[in-house]
Amino acid sequence: MDRFSQYQQHLRKLFACTANVMLPEHRLLAVRTVDIGADSVKIVAPENLPERLDCLVRVAIPAGRERSHTVIAHARTRPSVFDGRHGGFLTELRFTRIPPESVQAIERYLKS
Repeated sequence: MDRFSQYQQHLRKLFACTANVMLPEHRLLAVRTVDIGADSVKIVAPENLPERLDCLVRVAIPAGRERSHTVIAHARTRPSVFDGRHGGFLTELRFTRIPPESVQAIERYLKS
């Protein structure tokens, strides 16, 4: 199975909000999300993040009426490209360590 087919197997949903990425040098970077899946979140960053960079991502997932679940997960960057339409560098943050309750919150959001 090729890489594109593997990507298509995972359910993704549009998800636009602000999020924070903690970079290895403990610098906080504000980003915008584009979509989310159970295994990753796609973001637009104001700078080009190197591929395979280990970081921490924090994002609030809607969890019902006027509630949210804050996901804090370890992630690794995938290759990024500049996207003029989004006005920044589009990259995927693949979760490497994420609490089970955060996975459940994302899965509930994907099914909503």
